[in-house]
Amino acid sequence: MRFSTFSFAALVLALASLVVATDSDLALSPSGSELEKRAVCVASHCHGTIPPHSRHVCKANRCSFACVPGYVKKGNACDKVPSCKASLCKNKIPNNSHHVCKNLACTFSCNDGHRLTNDGKCAKIIPCVANKCKNVIPADSTRICSSKGVCAFTCNAGLRYNGKTCVPGLPACKALSCQNNIPPNSHHICRLGECDFSTFPSSELSPHL
Repeated sequence: MRFSTFSFAALVLALASLVVATDSDLALSPSGSELEKRAVCVASHCHGTIPPHSRHVCKANRCSFACVPGYVKKGNACDKVPSCKASLCKNKIPNNSHHVCKNLACTFSCNDGHRLTNDGKCAKIIPCVANKCKNVIPADSTRICSSKGVCAFTCNAGLRYNGKTCVPGLPACKALSCQNNIPPNSHHICRLGECDFSTFPSSELSPHL
């Protein structure tokens, strides 16, 4: 069977157009890396090598890893989370104290009836007796034991402490005992140990400073 010159020329043109169309389609097709970007990450489909004590996860649509509970990520590895058990602590502690854990680190706490001193020791708590106190106090004052059981002082009758010494004045301000003149729609208060006043919330008058 013979092809005419016209038929042969038509066949060549058809094949050429097919090749051109195929090349054009390839040029417009996304590359492998572009396809990877478009793909949705599924952790169960990840197969890359990950460190011990970790599992596959997806981050930013890419396969990655996360440490299992009890481990923390450190670089490309999973290290065990540090833990503390007081019974296993070996750090040196002062007398009259016992091991404790604080912020996952071994330390100590003073035993009952003892307190931590400035030099890091645990001293026995001695009940406060005012007449045995040796604390420095200002003039015109008397040594007392505070509510915390430590030596303190109070100014003598008719005096008050101004932060440095005892000066004439009421030892303490009591709003219910204040008799200073105050404007309407206000009430007595104590400010810096002195009688003063403040307006009620509904009043437009500003508090006296």
